[in-house]
Amino acid sequence: MTPNQWNRNTRDSVVTLLTEAGFSEDSSVINQLECMNFDEPAEPIKPDDHACLAHPDAPHGFNRNASHTAGRYVCDCEGWVPTAQPQSDSVIVPRELLMELRDSANEAGNLSFRQHHIDHHKRLARRADSLLGGEA
Repeated sequence: MTPNQWNRNTRDSVVTLLTEAGFSEDSSVINQLECMNFDEPAEPIKPDDHACLAHPDAPHGFNRNASHTAGRYVCDCEGWVPTAQPQSDSVIVPRELLMELRDSANEAGNLSFRQHHIDHHKRLARRADSLLGGEA
């Protein structure tokens, strides 16, 4: 059996199943199957046709939708752009600003009656104290 004959037999089997499932012969699903060209052999999708990105964070894998649209193998790394990473987590903050933050957090915690607000402000004040070197 040739691949084209196999494709036509598969199409006919699907049409039979759809008809037995209650789809009428003039339904759009069956019409779409009838319109498809099963006489042309399909070109296999080959992963070797694509050179993947060498970036260590690049995602790799078969991107099914893009591959069907492009008619070739499309890897997940195509179109991927690395996000810019900060060089450091360190930030220089003036000491006065940290002291003001700590004092505001203490004051806000004292004014609140909701425990989760109080806890949040206490954590914020403790963190500011640790950055200030433990001074109160």
